[in-house]
Amino acid sequence: ISSLAVLILICLILMRFKIHVDLFKIKNDLFVNESISIISITKSLFVELFLLLVHPNLMIGDKTLTIFNSATKSYIVYKLNSLIGIFTVFNLLYQTFMVFNFSSFNSPKIQRINIIMSKKTISEFLSIKNFISNNPWLFSISALFYSIFLFSYIILIFERPLSSINGHYMQSIDKAMWYTVVSMTTIGYGDITAKTGFGRSIVIVLVIWGNFWSSIFLSSLTPYIQLKIFEQRSFNIILKLELKSKLKQICSKIIQNLIFLKS
Repeated sequence: ISSLAVLILICLILMRFKIHVDLFKIKNDLFVNESISIISITKSLFVELFLLLVHPNLMIGDKTLTIFNSATKSYIVYKLNSLIGIFTVFNLLYQTFMVFNFSSFNSPKIQRINIIMSKKTISEFLSIKNFISNNPWLFSISALFYSIFLFSYIILIFERPLSSINGHYMQSIDKAMWYTVVSMTTIGYGDITAKTGFGRSIVIVLVIWGNFWSSIFLSSLTPYIQLKIFEQRSFNIILKLELKSKLKQICSKIIQNLIFLKS
């Protein structure tokens, strides 16, 4: 059943790729006799097929992988299907990347123009950079929830088997999500820590990504904190009026003191 489902998905992916190429030709983004090797989605097609083939397989069954953990001085037993399931998460992440990759900023027409102008192909991350620059808040919020879901799931796969051995407290999704948020924001309370080598490797990636996310979040917050030109002018007028009122009070006190001294 699993092999049949994979075969059907492969056929659907190839059909989608052909339809996508035909749409390029209809919109004159791709010449009829032009090689499809210049299309960036060709490379994406092979990556997607690879991620599809590497997935939890019924034929593996309950086969396990035993690894010695030096932190707890014990052996951890992983189910191979659980480890391979991580590729499913990467497939989901890659599908999100493909949404940007299929945008107008990465069409064959733009690639040809850029090759003519600069003799270089446009980076596949151009669409993502354009989305971040135009929608920083939307990217920050969606990336936060997306990261919590993905990293929590991966960390839980690596850390949960240790819980059945020595009562390690990384055994539920809510604790994994809490640990992901604390690590991503680089706070690190230390109440929950990763104890497996795989889990710590993921946390290193999470901390690096968290710094990148924080910089985007803070840069998107800056325009809302800084005063705009008309706001700065209004604020300056208010300061001048307050200063004028204070000067009037000081002058009135000086005049009163002079009158009192003369009397």
